[in-house]
Amino acid sequence: GQRRTLAARETGLTTIPVVIYPDTEGSDKARAVDRIGKQITANRHREGLTAAQHTRGAAQMLEFGASITKVSKTLAMDKKDVKAQAAVGKAEAARAALDAGQLDLAHAAVVAEFEEAGDTEAVEKLLTTRPYNFDHVAERLRGLREEREAYARAMVSPVFRNQL
Repeated sequence: GQRRTLAARETGLTTIPVVIYPDTEGSDKARAVDRIGKQITANRHREGLTAAQHTRGAAQMLEFGASITKVSKTLAMDKKDVKAQAAVGKAEAARAALDAGQLDLAHAAVVAEFEEAGDTEAVEKLLTTRPYNFDHVAERLRGLREEREAYARAMVSPVFRNQL
């Protein structure tokens, strides 16, 4: 409504025709999912959302209980991209890098993976990695994480403690 109101004022209109949709049945969360989906769709075509705004909207729809399939259909997106957006939508550094054009959605999802795990060193490393080397660095960081986890499990193992 804001764009219509501003345009009407600019052209000197004193009244603005509107269509008011009745409140739909369902829970507050279902109405929120519907509203967010409509806002994303409308704004994507009118003004253009930033990648981070689009991602955050998809993540909010999922947080309100929409299924990946519903979000995928509502936003006309591939399910794989909806899953990636869900991860990035929760990760501040990944979302910022996506919005700045530093990373594409797939790479931002990898950063979100490490951000969710609390691995700030890996996040910083990935954010400073060149795109051509990104996948290699991410795999190396995953390998290091697996090695650390295996070492931690071995340290608490009774078999290992008996050998000390």
